[in-house]
Formats: sequence, structure tokens, C-alpha cells
Amino acid sequence: MQLPQIPLFDWLIENIPEAKLDLASSSITGVRFDELQEMTGFELPEDFDLGKNDPFGALELRDALVSMYNCDHNQVVTTTGGSEANFLVFLALLDRGDEIIVEQPGYSPLWLVPEMLGARVVKWERRFEDGFALDMEALKSKLTKNTKLIVITNLNNPTGVQADQKTIQAVAELASEHGALLFIDEMFLPAANAPQRTAAGMDSVIVTSSVSKVYGIGGLRTGWIVADEDIAKLCLNAKWQTSVAAPYLSELISAAAISNARDKLAQRCKDIAHRNFSIVHEWIENNNDLLNWVPPGGGIMCYPRYNTKTQIGSVDLCRRFIQEQGVLVSPGEYFGLDGHFRLTFMNPVDELESALDKIALVLRTI
Repeated sequence: MQLPQIPLFDWLIENIPEAKLDLASSSITGVRFDELQEMTGFELPEDFDLGKNDPFGALELRDALVSMYNCDHNQVVTTTGGSEANFLVFLALLDRGDEIIVEQPGYSPLWLVPEMLGARVVKWERRFEDGFALDMEALKSKLTKNTKLIVITNLNNPTGVQADQKTIQAVAELASEHGALLFIDEMFLPAANAPQRTAAGMDSVIVTSSVSKVYGIGGLRTGWIVADEDIAKLCLNAKWQTSVAAPYLSELISAAAISNARDKLAQRCKDIAHRNFSIVHEWIENNNDLLNWVPPGGGIMCYPRYNTKTQIGSVDLCRRFIQEQGVLVSPGEYFGLDGHFRLTFMNPVDELESALDKIALVLRTI
């Protein structure tokens, strides 16, 4: 088996150390431990056993997730971050020759990992002209008897567009009619402008998420899968074949955060995102000869489409941003749709405004 090269990760690893202004990283600024203690009241006993672990996940975390998702304990699998959660779903469910339908633009590991496992990937286009909405008619034409999974992110990564409950329900029902499952990475959903219930609990739906990104405690590397009991059992078996158990102490801290501070942490993210969204919106309006966009439905990112007099691919364009102005954003090519770049906007105001000015300057020189 050949492990896939993930160009997005290579891009970030190569360029983040050199970036003066980072508008590519997809996590909010982290919460300090003393801040989290104040929010949660978490205290670690002095006699805590640092050798302790639990392959099923810390009971405190599973209890918190059961309450959060209104589900049973046997529907929850705790993982070492959201990336492992997504990987375990694919590892547990896909056989060579299975088909999966994956949104485009989207988060590239969600098709590169299945390809590594021998699945046939069918791309499901989300069109700029349609506001990057999920196209149900196009989906119907792609489903076959071999379709195993339909895979989306909500909020969509990279566009930030939100799929509403009614649409997700329709996709889930269509998947069920064809003997398939709908797999949704809900990593950014807690930061949606319009509050929306999780899709967990719908028939034929698998959900993954984590404490990274929105909650600002990604260093804990705590993620999870929520699915029907039979699917969760397969994912748990896959976990025991890989990491066996997630970091127990991280799970305890994450449990306290979910139980006692989830709303506060999400609001912290939203407050910064709302403030900075207005700055990005004004910048695009002021440079509408160079840029247009579908405004995101919340979250911390957007996906502007650029218009330059000289044609240039997104990788070359983003390389010029970093080389000429020290500003890092992510090429649209790495999300499956060129002619765009992904821009995150969680920086302090002065940094964000400076970075946006520098991006516009490069665009005007091309």
C-alpha cells in the first residue's frame, strides 16, 4: 500500500515556518490552560495515574458526548483527533472496489485516503455559480449499486458554506435508498452563523468532529465518531488496530470542556470570526475587479475566486503571495477547484488588514 502524498499538508508544512502573516492555518488561536480551568473548574488530582488509559475512551468523555449528541454510549468512538476519526471511518468501512462520492471543492484527505485504500472516488461538484450548494440532481446521477459512502463537510471546507438540515436529510435518505451511508465531517459546524443541530442520529449518517479548530484546544488531540452501533463497533475495531487508545488525560480535559464550556468556547470563536468577516467582506467589495466570493455561512474561512489579467494557477499565485509579501494562504487546486484560494481570518485585526492589503497588491501586479 502506497501512502498518499497530501499536497495541502506539504504546502503548509513547507511554508508556515517562513510566513510572516499566516492566513492558511485552519484553527482558532488556542485557549490557555488557566483560561480553560476558569471556564471548566477542571483540576487534576496530585495522585492521578499517568499510566492510565482506556481503549473505549475515558468514561467522562463518552458521557459528555452522549449528552451532547443525545445518543447511546455504544454509538460513540473516541479518537486521537479528527483526522484519526475520519481515517478510521474509511479503514473500517471501505473495501477495494467500493465507490465513494466526495464533494468538490472539499478537504483533500477525504478522497486521497479512500483512494489509498483502493476505493473508486467519484467527484461531486459544488458550483460557485450555485453558491457552492449541494446539487441533488447531480448526486442522483452519480449513485450506483457500488456506492458505499457519500462524503461531505459541514460547514464546507474550504468555502465555509453551510448545508441546511433539510438538504442533509435529503442526502441521507438518498444514500439509504441506495444502500449507502452519508459521512459528514462536522468540524466547523459549531461556528455556523445560523445554529444547526448535528446530523448525528439521522438514519444512515456518520458524523466526526473534534475539539480542534473551533474550540481552540486542538493540542489535546481529542476527536470522535458518532454512528449507529454496528458502524461504531467496526470503527472501534479499526481503532484497536491502530492507536488502541487516545491520550487519557486529554480526554478528561476535553470532557470538562465539552460539559462545562462548549458554548463559551464556540462563542469565543464566533466573536472573532464575526469581527474579521466584516473586514474580509469590505476588502473583497473594494477589490471586486480582482475578487468575488460566496460569503461563508460562518466559521473561519472563505474561498475567494480571483480574476487576473494574466492567467495564473492557484499554486503559482499563492507561491507569489508568500515569496513577495510573506502572506500564506492555501491554493484552491489542493481542494479540487483551481482559480480560488482558501483564506482563513482568525488573526488580530492589524495582521489581517495588512495581509489582505498585501494579497491585493500582488494580484494587481499580475
